Amino acid sequence: DRFGYIWIATRNGLNRYDGLNILRFDNHRKSRMHISAKDIHQITSRPDGTIIIEYEDLKGFLDVLPENESEAYKLYLNEENGIQGSVIEDIFMNEEHGEVYVLSKQDERLYVHQLNSSGQKFDLLFPIRDIEAKDFKSFQFMVMDRGDLMINDKYESLYLVDTGGQVQNKIFYDSLTETNGTMDVFVHDRQGRCWLSFTDAPGLYEYNEAAASFTPFTINDGVSNVDALWNDKMGNVIVSVNQDHSNPDFYLIKSDDVVRPFAAISAAEYQINDIASSDFERLLLLGTTNGLKRVIQSKKQVTSYLKEVNDDLRGITGSPDGTIYIAGESLHWYRLDPNTDSITTMVLDFRFDPDLQYTDGATDLVYDAGGYIWGVRHSRKYGGELIKYDLRDSTFESYALPHRKIESITMGKDSLIWMVSSLANGPTYLSSFNPRQPSFIHFFKADGINKWIKLG
Repeated sequence: DRFGYIWIATRNGLNRYDGLNILRFDNHRKSRMHISAKDIHQITSRPDGTIIIEYEDLKGFLDVLPENESEAYKLYLNEENGIQGSVIEDIFMNEEHGEVYVLSKQDERLYVHQLNSSGQKFDLLFPIRDIEAKDFKSFQFMVMDRGDLMINDKYESLYLVDTGGQVQNKIFYDSLTETNGTMDVFVHDRQGRCWLSFTDAPGLYEYNEAAASFTPFTINDGVSNVDALWNDKMGNVIVSVNQDHSNPDFYLIKSDDVVRPFAAISAAEYQINDIASSDFERLLLLGTTNGLKRVIQSKKQVTSYLKEVNDDLRGITGSPDGTIYIAGESLHWYRLDPNTDSITTMVLDFRFDPDLQYTDGATDLVYDAGGYIWGVRHSRKYGGELIKYDLRDSTFESYALPHRKIESITMGKDSLIWMVSSLANGPTYLSSFNPRQPSFIHFFKADGINKWIKLG
């Protein structure tokens, strides 16, 4: 959760691990840390630190465990708390944002609700049109990135429903398999991909928006049953492939759909029930029949970028959203999106003189918490330029430092840009630049007093 605790849900209660100790919650009457039941189906952490608990066979309520409290209270899924209808079909929890959705049924119609910011009431989002919710039918659902829903009618078909409750697409099961709609995998991952597999049929399917249908996804040479899927924060997924009811094999599907065997957990001599990780290629926590296991990946795969670029790559930095920026010696920067491995070339063609030869004097790029990337450009005629790139509107701006070559830059705790600059065949100076009131200050004497001259 946001405090760094690891919450472990089991069939025998809830556990909170702080890195040193485990605090256990259960339903024993004399227990100091109390929840309503023990057999937990799923949990999620809300932005305010509240833990929401759904139990395996208890669909009439959720447990709410407020931050720093020792006892959970019941949030009943009824009309008083905003739920339309008395039949609860399914509960969907978004692990990334802590959102909780409920799918209910009344008078052969389905209704979608969301737990509001108070954490004590549900808001009705919309009724779903054009789906006959007969009493004998059962449904499950998931909420996708844009708020659209994928609804599984276990007797007939899959439905893609928009945020107004209108059915946009209907996919019949007989177009995918000869079995019914009982599924082992029904997951929307962090990359935006939608996956499914059927309990009694082999294969894994991925939703293809262009084809408006699910298409088979090839994992290995054979066609086997996929009985579980987990995803990390990097857009990767791990699937458990069971061949002939033997010990399962595990495969990593990268965010770019590259597949490779995951030997580190395929060799495990225990049943794996759950996998949690921010990055499957670094550290995994395995929930098993033999306790909690930790797997550390000691060899992170190295991916090479910009190998074909005829440019001397120099500075590199990152922004808070994970984007990587690289400076070339020529008039180019490069922007790398690590989630998709896509690279965008950024041309420094502002205030450009075609008769000059530009080089990058400094070997640094620095990120400024104000939302800027700072770098350097240099020409023999005009000297150094301190370059500012605005992440919000993708624009460049430069500040001239005439007749000097900027050798190195860094960002100080005082929010000033500090740099070393030099004159041709002359001394080297320490300088600072104030981004808020654009001006350079140069320091000339190393005498303990450091008199300075401000040049605008």
